[in-house]
Amino acid sequence: MMKVHIDGNPNELLESIIEVNPEGELKLGLTGICMETATIEDLFEREVLFRDYLMEGFVKFYLKATVRPNGLELFVKGTGGNREQYLGAHFKFMFKQVGHDATAF
Repeated sequence: MMKVHIDGNPNELLESIIEVNPEGELKLGLTGICMETATIEDLFEREVLFRDYLMEGFVKFYLKATVRPNGLELFVKGTGGNREQYLGAHFKFMFKQVGHDATAF
């Protein structure tokens, strides 16, 4: 499992990389899509399954958000695959694109 930490308002940070499309599905960044019925609020309560296109292929992972005193911490858990090693850099890039610095560990 990997952690990604970002300083700032947790709700605003999540909404900067996750949007709800007209069909009510969660969309993560440019190519990620939620694989189950969930809301942004669900990310704070349980692990939610996503699929994203990364390094010329698809990767599935669970995402859970936790509020920390100084920001947001995301827990990213892969489902198995050779692209999981790039998930930390992927999340750091997504947040950098919207003006935030993230730390992955």
